[in-house]
Amino acid sequence: GRMVRLHRATGRVLGETPLTDCPTELDHVTAARDAETWYVAASTRVTQQAGLQQAQVRSGYRSPFFEGPLFAIDRSTGRVLWQRRLEREPFSPDQPRSLPVLMQLHKEPPKDPGAGQITDGVLRLIDKRTGDVWLDHRGPEWIGYAAVTATRGRETLDVALERETLRLHFRLRPPAPAMPMTP
Repeated sequence: GRMVRLHRATGRVLGETPLTDCPTELDHVTAARDAETWYVAASTRVTQQAGLQQAQVRSGYRSPFFEGPLFAIDRSTGRVLWQRRLEREPFSPDQPRSLPVLMQLHKEPPKDPGAGQITDGVLRLIDKRTGDVWLDHRGPEWIGYAAVTATRGRETLDVALERETLRLHFRLRPPAPAMPMTP
């Protein structure tokens, strides 16, 4: 697959980005962004999508489930920074732009949809810089609400859940060294 970047006012092609492992038959695509990066999720048809959505808070409004890649794409160059696979996981376009993480909140789908099982709530935080999972927090009592705030320097994230607050500490990457000056 490929992503074509268009000028908003004229429709002129600004560039193309090849997307490896993109499904040949797309069912749905969504995108989120922050100041530097687009986050684009592409999916084939997800089996039992309606049932998965119904089990979510607000019936999964604006948070469809995906079966396919999630790409982080540099907004200025169009270069793919990283990609990871979403396996029957939701991805919302409503991502926190000022935080260093992407957030997934959902109820885990039951193994047997007809059994009436109580499944775990899942909070997953994905590092925007690398695509690595920072946190995968689960619990059967958790129903899918969370508020995430960062300290001013963004070295600490507080994740407020229904019955607990998680405090995560991390370090931002140091700035790249300056290029040597040539005489």
